[in-house]
Amino acid sequence: MDEEQARRHLKIRAFDYLLSQALRRLTNVKSERKELERWRTLLQAKLSLLERGGWGFNAPDDVDRLDAAAVEEQLGTIEAQLQEIGGDDGMLEIYLDIVADVLGNPEEYLMPQRTTIYVDRMSIKRAEASSDAPELTFYELRTAEGNSLALQLISIQTGKRQNL
Repeated sequence: MDEEQARRHLKIRAFDYLLSQALRRLTNVKSERKELERWRTLLQAKLSLLERGGWGFNAPDDVDRLDAAAVEEQLGTIEAQLQEIGGDDGMLEIYLDIVADVLGNPEEYLMPQRTTIYVDRMSIKRAEASSDAPELTFYELRTAEGNSLALQLISIQTGKRQNL
């Protein structure tokens, strides 16, 4: 593999990683929306039961009405959160915005950093360079999850062809 192909493969891996980050955010939005809709359905059913139980001739004391008010308040909060996320008609646009945001800001998800270390002949990391511990400089790629990868393109000459 030559240098151009190696760089192309690295770009493809970086792009795939960014797409996986966008997919993770899309999944989170979908899950949050689904959970809010589930809560809304449950609260609407509870409110309906409370209202039916509290409006008859044998109406209990004000405790149920207070519960109904609390449920209505929770329902209003959930409705506001659902409105903030967006309705069914706007979800495609929200998904596209998420993908555009991730691809438009790769530095938030992949952070390259030049790193220098000193390693002696016994492969022991040293605090400073010496004749026995030469300087090794490479790129460290940190991900949004806190993982890091060391990256250094090297060229090794063999008898017949050049490898990276």
